[in-house]
Amino acid sequence: MRLLYSQLVILMNRSPVRLPLDQKVFDSVPRADIPQYLQGLFGSVRFSVAEDDCECILEGPDTQYHTIDPYLPSILQRLGISHDTQAIYGFREMRQQYSFCLEDVWSGYTIVSTESLNTYDNVGIIHADDHTDLMPTILQVRDGNLWYPGSSIIFEPHSQEAWQMAIHHGVIGIGNFLTAICYLSPNIHIRHLSQASPVTDRTLGLDYDIVTHWQVPDVSFACVTRNIDENRGTAGSYRCSSNADCAFDDLPSCPIIVHIDLDYFINDFNGNPCDSNYIPDKRLRTQAQHRIDDMFSGLHQLQPYIVSWIVAASPGFCSATHWRWLCDTIAGNIRILSRSSNAQLSLGDKGCAAPKDI
Repeated sequence: MRLLYSQLVILMNRSPVRLPLDQKVFDSVPRADIPQYLQGLFGSVRFSVAEDDCECILEGPDTQYHTIDPYLPSILQRLGISHDTQAIYGFREMRQQYSFCLEDVWSGYTIVSTESLNTYDNVGIIHADDHTDLMPTILQVRDGNLWYPGSSIIFEPHSQEAWQMAIHHGVIGIGNFLTAICYLSPNIHIRHLSQASPVTDRTLGLDYDIVTHWQVPDVSFACVTRNIDENRGTAGSYRCSSNADCAFDDLPSCPIIVHIDLDYFINDFNGNPCDSNYIPDKRLRTQAQHRIDDMFSGLHQLQPYIVSWIVAASPGFCSATHWRWLCDTIAGNIRILSRSSNAQLSLGDKGCAAPKDI
């Protein structure tokens, strides 16, 4: 009997993701050191090691950074969100001006939910973020498809169910969700506004690629690489700058999704422990205001192309004490921007609906 994809998702959600390990891992590394040894391969993922089966078992996202921010518990209480890992990691809602999530990985899920996304040849993503979010995934490349590693289930990049399952297992996380987005059928053109990532100030090609680890034999993990030839990217293109006008340059005429991670404006912790008596420097908001002004100035000419807005809070990076001020300021600027531009630009052969009333 052939199971429907939704039924396979249910079965997969009940079963952990298992990755085969090379026996040499156990022969060359002390048992107690193996988890730390493997951590660099899988990023922010919890896992256990089954030595008898020579396997690594993924146990979902690692969210130790939720304990960093001393302001987080009180802000969660005000928002009516339970202070537990599942509630924080899974929280998302639609607000009047934008889609909002706590954990940035759900920005990928929201991008996939964009109406008619797969009908376009090109899609632009404005990525205001302190991080590239283009690290390798734990999705397996095999026979020209993406697979959940160690399973017989294909990962469908356009499926919201597939994204939910991948996020649940940690196969896609906060550091690599844009990599998975690059595997959508349109060419993805990322324009990265960042103060921390290596600045290119030129457009690079994005290519599909794989990464392998000897510790995990016979598994090729999906990733993307950036190349210097902007016209030869198999997945799309990438450009990064700390200046909005430069970062947003050279976008093709196509629908644009604006993705904002609050840590671009204020990154208090960057996922690292801090003093429990931490008090944010007042100058952080002055700096953030300058960055907001620069971003929306650069977005003014792109407004007719914008089809959706996404804001991610990033607990453990941007302190929760800033969230309300940042979100209110962003929402106010979106309202002003949407009122100030009424002309609709030509979006090429595929066309594009007029910007929504946001």
